Amino acid sequence: MLIGCNYTAFIIILLCAIPFNRVHAQQNNYFITTQPLSVEDGLASREIFCGVQDKLGFLWFGTRNGLNRYDGEKFLLFSRQHNHMQENKVLQLAVDDRNRLFIGYGLSGYSLFPSGHIDVMDAVTQKVNSLTETFPDLPFKESEVFTIANEGTDKLAIITVHPARFWYYSSKTGFRLRYTMKDQPMESVRQFGFQDASFWHGYAHLPGHVNYEITPDTAYRLVNSADTMWAGLTLIGGKGLMPYVASFKDHLRGYCILDSPGHFHWLADPKPFTDSSEMAPISSPTDTARLMKSKDGIYSYTRQGFVKLLDSSEVSGYKDRIFTTSFFDGQGSRWLFSEGAIKVKLRPRHFHTYFTKQQQHIEGNNQARGIYADDKGKVYANIWNRLFIQDSNKTTEANSLGILYALLKFNGKIIAGEYRLDIYNQEKNCLSRVGHSGLGGEIWSIIPLSDSILLLGGEHMDSKV
Repeated sequence: MLIGCNYTAFIIILLCAIPFNRVHAQQNNYFITTQPLSVEDGLASREIFCGVQDKLGFLWFGTRNGLNRYDGEKFLLFSRQHNHMQENKVLQLAVDDRNRLFIGYGLSGYSLFPSGHIDVMDAVTQKVNSLTETFPDLPFKESEVFTIANEGTDKLAIITVHPARFWYYSSKTGFRLRYTMKDQPMESVRQFGFQDASFWHGYAHLPGHVNYEITPDTAYRLVNSADTMWAGLTLIGGKGLMPYVASFKDHLRGYCILDSPGHFHWLADPKPFTDSSEMAPISSPTDTARLMKSKDGIYSYTRQGFVKLLDSSEVSGYKDRIFTTSFFDGQGSRWLFSEGAIKVKLRPRHFHTYFTKQQQHIEGNNQARGIYADDKGKVYANIWNRLFIQDSNKTTEANSLGILYALLKFNGKIIAGEYRLDIYNQEKNCLSRVGHSGLGGEIWSIIPLSDSILLLGGEHMDSKV
């Protein structure tokens, strides 16, 4: 659908209408859409601990009451009672290069620690076997698996305990030991939990009293301190991953990127998180844009800074909600789990808006009838009887006696058309009328014919000045 000339917000080019549940008005660089799912839609439980997408595009959700498969419309339930699974509380999910689901179970009650049981399900035939039955030559005990997750390639990332070791697995290479954490005490594993580990394309963050940062080329140790907590991995410029640090004292100071051992730079302005007690990372093994829960909503980090995905007012009982984890599907949507599933789609706006009602509260009738932008990024717009100017983040406006239409820059001056011509004086920030009033109508267009002649077009007129 094309938009005609009588549009109601100034934008360089207007897009067609895009359907969505809601958009955060303050997130001017993004469209944000959400879709909630709960037991009313077919989920086995409101408690969802994990999710993954298989090679055929089906989504799998691990719940307290079994494993759900979602095809975009309806759910199927797999459980201990009907599918020979070892347990029902599914705490971890991963899918390998042969489209087999690795299903990790959790201890009963409210614990988020693994039970020591792992099943492997063929996502097509839905046949289930234990990890030990699937791999008779397993190089560790099934009961020693603490974390199993996808890591963005065809490999799975696996952490085992007794001793703490980090493995990769694929059907091509089998189980390959990547690193042994010799000085990671068991009490550290129980306190921090390797479910807070994160993995991506050969990089890994393994948390504890001693943090292990794994890269494709090396591995090194980082120690938490009284005012610093190593928090995970984040995607940098779409090119690579490095661990980032959350720095605390009485308040959160911000986030740093560790480029190499001992070298840092700041990641983002921590304005959403002014009080560290109100900030909590939402764990996810493969979500490299780690989500943060603040007192006023859920934030994600992008290259433009923090973007609010959900406002606290949109989630009932937000203050006491526990968000267990999140993951990305193949369509770029993020799934966030807390008393059901919330699908969040973050799409960049390809056009920048200026002088909308949310951005300026001076002119309610914000029809933009003339626009001009110079090569330095300064933007001008005729909106009703005002000329708006935006230079960087500063917006100014100048009044006219008539409704403004055409706009251009001529001989270094901004000229606007109404029933006469108006010239903008930048020093005084005002519009001054020039010319005579007998032009015959509103001036809708102005075209320079030479350095001294303008061609004016409008209703019932065609004049040179």
